[in-house]
Amino acid sequence: MASESDNVVVTSHTADVSICSMICRVALEEHKVPNLTHKNVDIECCMENYEAEFVRIQPKMTVPCMQYGEEIIGDSKDIMYFLSEKHADAGLYPADQKDAIDAFLNLFYSKFGFIAQFTFGNWVNKSEDIKKFIQLGKATTSIEKLEKLIAEHPDLKEVAQKKLEGKKRFDFIGFMSSVNLQAMDVSMKGVLDTMEAALEKSAYMCGDTYTLADITATAFLARIHIVKDEAMFGPNTTKYWNEKLKTRPSFQAAYVLWKWEQTLMSKQIEVFVAGGDPKTIKWTTPPSVL
Repeated sequence: MASESDNVVVTSHTADVSICSMICRVALEEHKVPNLTHKNVDIECCMENYEAEFVRIQPKMTVPCMQYGEEIIGDSKDIMYFLSEKHADAGLYPADQKDAIDAFLNLFYSKFGFIAQFTFGNWVNKSEDIKKFIQLGKATTSIEKLEKLIAEHPDLKEVAQKKLEGKKRFDFIGFMSSVNLQAMDVSMKGVLDTMEAALEKSAYMCGDTYTLADITATAFLARIHIVKDEAMFGPNTTKYWNEKLKTRPSFQAAYVLWKWEQTLMSKQIEVFVAGGDPKTIKWTTPPSVL
């Protein structure tokens, strides 16, 4: 029998390389949400999250943002829990594993700021070209977009002005360039050690079935892999990653990016380094990730 959710139109506003966006994409695919469209929002070069169309949907100007019929949910953790209620038959938040799932999700989200520093701290120190590209998007283009938003859309002036003031106060490149990368490795290793210990006892993070914890772990391991390959993985985590996660249909369907060259940003940087306009490199179709 068809359920009410079968007729709901769902749009996932997502950024290809964003770790929280990947969590949302995997969650949507694993819950087998029908009538689903993933719509990429370029948050590294074109800064499409500062365009009026998106700001009216998500005033926080962040991804992911899921439109589920008339409802809008703008946080990956909230999206997972929302989907687990709407599509309970997927069995991704079983009652007997809820405490363990919640504990792992809380651990992951408590490290979110460090994950960002681990990512961009490594990237901006990788090369001057990458540093200049990130500076162009996160500072120059962002400020231009927000000033344009304020000038052309008075109804969005208040939220845009607040975001603009924050952009002008915070030196993103300066901050990320000074990150203690060894300390970030230690922080990531704490999560990886928790995973390694859990996987010593069971096939998946919280038992013998795939759950919301494994959705989160998929995106987390993909992020570690983009930066460090498998160098930081333990033996249990390596096996889990290669045999349990990458083999799931959702891994490709949700285009879980785990290699630098799969990202839109990497392709834009190639054009930028060659002297071209990186903004001309647009999202076309999801990459093949396997």
